[in-house]
Amino acid sequence: MRSGWFESYVETVVERDIAALADIRRLAALAPLLRWTAAQTSQELNLAAASRRLAISQPTVVSYLDWLRTVFLIQELPAWSRNLSARAIRRPKLHIADTGLAAHLLGIGPDALLAPMSQTLGPPTTQYRPSVDPVGSTTTSGTEAGTGCRRSGSCTKGRSCG
Repeated sequence: MRSGWFESYVETVVERDIAALADIRRLAALAPLLRWTAAQTSQELNLAAASRRLAISQPTVVSYLDWLRTVFLIQELPAWSRNLSARAIRRPKLHIADTGLAAHLLGIGPDALLAPMSQTLGPPTTQYRPSVDPVGSTTTSGTEAGTGCRRSGSCTKGRSCG
C-alpha cells in the first residue's frame, strides 16, 4: 500500500505537474533522475556524472533538476566552507525533500530503517537511541547527543542536570 502511494505520487508529480508546466521532451528521464538524486542525497552535485549515468545531456540534467526543485521534490544546499576560496569551488549538495520518498526511491523499507546497525542510517543514529522507561516517558541511554549530559543528574560538563 505504502509503495503504491509513493509510486502514484511520483507519477502524478512528474507526469501531470511537471509535464503541464514544462516543455519536457524526455519525460521518461525524470523518474530515473529523481532516483539518482535520492541515491546522491547529501553528496556534492556532479552534473557530469548524472549525465553519463542517465545518458542524457548535461543541459537537460540541469533543466530537469530545476523542474524538480520547482515542484519541491528536491532541495539544493549551497556549498559552504569557512574558507571563502574553498566555498567558491565547492559544489552544492542535493537532497530529496521528503525522506519517506527518498527511502522508497532507494527501495528501503521500514524494516531496513529500524535495523540497529543499518548501513542506511549510519553511525550518527546508532549513538543516540531513545528508549521508554516503565512509566512511559522517553529517556535516553548513555550521553545525550551533543550535550555531554547524563540523565542521572551528574553532568560531565559541570552543569546541573535535571
